[in-house]
Order: sequence, then structure tokens, then C-alpha cells
Amino acid sequence: MADNYRDWDPEKYLQFEIHRKVAAIKLVKELKRLVAARWKPDCVIDLGCGPGTSTKVLESEFPNARIFGIDSSPSMIEAAKTRERAKEAPTTTYMHGNIETYVPEDGTDLIFSTEALQYLHADAQIETLQRLIQNLNPGGVLVFEHADNRAYDASAAYHEMILTIYKEAAWSQYFKQMRETERPHWAKIVAEEQYKDALNPSCSTVRTSRSVAQVILNNHQELVEWMKGAELRFILKTITDPDHRKAYLQRYMQRLEEVYPRDANGKIVLKWSMLLCVCVKKAEGIEEEGIDEEELDEVDMIVLPPDC
Repeated sequence: MADNYRDWDPEKYLQFEIHRKVAAIKLVKELKRLVAARWKPDCVIDLGCGPGTSTKVLESEFPNARIFGIDSSPSMIEAAKTRERAKEAPTTTYMHGNIETYVPEDGTDLIFSTEALQYLHADAQIETLQRLIQNLNPGGVLVFEHADNRAYDASAAYHEMILTIYKEAAWSQYFKQMRETERPHWAKIVAEEQYKDALNPSCSTVRTSRSVAQVILNNHQELVEWMKGAELRFILKTITDPDHRKAYLQRYMQRLEEVYPRDANGKIVLKWSMLLCVCVKKAEGIEEEGIDEEELDEVDMIVLPPDC
């Protein structure tokens, strides 16, 4: 990933931590239901762990496992380490690492990743997933989910308009100065068939499914703050003139108000499609539980609590 994508703001991220945590809980729940509820991995990697929100969910589900949290953002890793040191009995190891080059620990049974792959270009996604599978134990599991940006429609305009506004005349000078590798690239997510074609040779099972994530926010300013913890952060960093940056945020707010009217309760409702993929590495001579494809197709909608 580009350098701009390697450092995030943990304080802004943690402002909406409950939303992130519920998504991780849901993914772990589906993993255990679809692979085997009694499955107990010895070594677990949380790839793209951020400040440790999803890692804490893994600690709770797999209390006897060695758990490693990996993230490319130095600020996120430092926040995770600080929170870990505050525990009475620290158990998780947090390390800085780039998802595109990271090699899992020896003996890894589970690689878990939520909403990290979407920040890689399509070609890098495939190469990364193949490398991760290669370094899993036989019978090990790779489970990941990310925003299914190919399925974006008007309901996900809050992502698309970040770049659309950035290209407008008032800010186009900054867009032109931004390297291609640094620009947001949500439209380049890999198709499900490509994942399967790339991973099937190494896996006994590759199953994909979609769900719908939903977040309910109190007002449009909360939506702006939500996006400041994601893609909007990197755009704002490039707009060096304070007046231009203020004008950009005002324009973004204006567009949000146009596209997202308040519901009957005065709230702002966001929905987006999520792609879930569960892969089990081939294990010659080992009887595998496998995954029930019909069950995977019945994955419930992810609905995050409105009163957070």
C-alpha cells in the first residue's frame, strides 16, 4: 500500500469502536459455525488488527491460543500495545507489518482479517492471499471480509463522493499531485470467481457469501467523523491549505445532506455490502470437517446497534 495508507488515527477509529467490534464478533461467530464450533486453533493471526478491537474478540473466543495482531499503521500498533500493557495479564503480541509482505508465524492455524484487504489494489490482493495460504498449517483456515465495493450503489455514495469532490476544480490541484498508488481505489475489488480460481489449488474449501452491514448515526457530522477515521483522512492530509480543507469538508457535508436524508427518527442510516470468504487449506491424510455451503449462503445481515 502507499505510505499514506500505512498510518491511521487510533483515536478517531476508537470513537466508533463498538461498530467495529460487533462486525468482528459476527465474523468469528460465522467462522466457528461454518468450520466447526469445537475447532480450537493454537496460533491465530489478526491481520489488520488496528488498535486491537478485533483482536480482543479473538482472545475471548480462543483463550488458549497464541494470538498475534499485525497492522501496517505504527500509530495503531502503538495504541494496541498500550491497551495490552494496561491488562493485568497481557497475552497478545502486537507487531508492525505490511499486509502485502507479512509472512505468518510458524504453526499458524487461523488468519483472521476484517476490512483490511479493501485497501490493497486487486493484483496485490490475490498475491497476498496466496502467500498467506501457503504459510498456514495443513487444515488451517483463512477467513476475511471486506466491503464488497463492486456491489456499491447509491447507498455507498459517501465513499465515492470523497474522490468525486476531490476532482472538482477547487481541489483538483491536490488530486493531480497525488500519486496513482495513493488514490482511493474502491472500485478495484476482486470478483468472487477470481478469489476461488486463485485459492482453490491450495484449498479444500473456498466459500464466499455476502451480507449487509448497517450503521445508524445521529447526524451528518457523525458521518463525516466516521469517514475521517477511514478514506477521508488521507484526502484531507493532502489538502495543505486550511481554507481549501475547510471548503472541502463543507462541500462534502453538503453532498451528504443531499444524498442521505434523515429517517423518521432523525437518524442517518448507512448500509453497505460485505464479502465474506472462508478458506480451508488442503491437509493430505487429515479428515476435514468442511463447510456447509448452504449454511454460508444463509449468513445473517450484520446490523450494528444504533444506540452506541
